[in-house]
Amino acid sequence: VNGDKELENINGIIDGHKIVCVFDGVQNGVGESDNSISKITVYDENDTDVTKNYYITTEYGKLIGKNKI
Repeated sequence: VNGDKELENINGIIDGHKIVCVFDGVQNGVGESDNSISKITVYDENDTDVTKNYYITTEYGKLIGKNKI
C-alpha cells in the first residue's frame, strides 16, 4: 500500500465532499513498517479544494503484511 487514496465514510465531512490522502508507507510481503500521511486534501462536489474549512488530525500507523493461510 502506498500512494494516493480516496477515503469514504468519514465522520464530520459534509455530504458530497471527499478526502484524498497521500500515504508514505510501503509494505511488500510479510512484515511491518511505519505508515504516515504526508498530504490530505478535501474536495467539494465541484472538485474545489476546501481543506481549509476543516480541522484535521492524523495518527501514525503500521502496515502489516501476513502470510496467506
